[in-house]
Amino acid sequence: MTNIALRILAISAAAFLTACGGDSTTSADSAPITALSPPSNNTAAPAPPPAPAPAPTTAANSCADPVPKSYVGGVSGIASLATDSNSDSYRALCGGLYLHHSGWGPLESTTKDQIIKIFAGRRVAVEIGNDGSSPGGWINAYMSNYHNLGLRPDYITANAFAEDNLPDVADWKNWIASFRKAGVESGTRILPTFEYQNFKDNIPTLMQNTVSLRTDFQEIIAASDGITLDTPSGYVFGREENYRQWVLDAIKWGHSKGHKVVIIFSPHNTKTKYPEETLRYLNYLKGNDALPDAYVIENYSPESPDTYVNIVGNEDTAYHQLGVAYTFLKTWWSQLSGN
Repeated sequence: MTNIALRILAISAAAFLTACGGDSTTSADSAPITALSPPSNNTAAPAPPPAPAPAPTTAANSCADPVPKSYVGGVSGIASLATDSNSDSYRALCGGLYLHHSGWGPLESTTKDQIIKIFAGRRVAVEIGNDGSSPGGWINAYMSNYHNLGLRPDYITANAFAEDNLPDVADWKNWIASFRKAGVESGTRILPTFEYQNFKDNIPTLMQNTVSLRTDFQEIIAASDGITLDTPSGYVFGREENYRQWVLDAIKWGHSKGHKVVIIFSPHNTKTKYPEETLRYLNYLKGNDALPDAYVIENYSPESPDTYVNIVGNEDTAYHQLGVAYTFLKTWWSQLSGN
């Protein structure tokens, strides 16, 4: 299968990490970047999906509706998901799969097939970019790299706010409608990845632009029946109090309207402190009655897995993505839920 060429990140995550330094104290100058560039400028209507499609990778029987819903993946070290022993215990606890297009897109087709086979019967979520009013390129990328491989994710989250972009409500609704027209089933939510809160220019007026106050934010979330919050572990507590209040407001407004809330717990620059900073954030959310509906443990760094600390890795290394995700299911969830 020919992979769609893409620039991995619009802003170098490696440079971002260098600018942040090695501790968990940070500022909006080093806001997390999950931006993905469009795989193509071709916005022509995509071809309809082939029929019949391969058997979908969803949890049709075992692990059909796990509590909690967790997803693991990322960019740096994603190929480690193709080794089943790296995630045996995580999958045994019904842990799901998270596919970030910057990592998934360039993989060889045989590696993709192996990962899909290993995670058969587990839930899947996908992260892609966003091109405003021109969804054609990303539709083609999604259909060829996910849908046509039999993947039917719980949700597709698109980076509509990347690079401090402010999406137009009509464009976002058209984005959703275009994906539906292309063959994405109604069972797959199409969510906006909110990063508005992460950018320096928005700090002075952040509390005047909460979700509960912004009707355009509310319309975007309502159209999607959900929201994804990119609020990395460690970064959350390096920011000012208003940042955390903004996040709580977004979660509570979403839940008050019956919408699903997804949180991305990425490592930022926490390195070996990733597990403790993630647990700290989880406890903060629990203490404020703001736990999300879905938990994403991922990195979005393009750094080589030979040098990057928080690779997807394996479940036996505490600060790898799989290590944090496994610990979350095995230990932390019972503490958070009281079960």
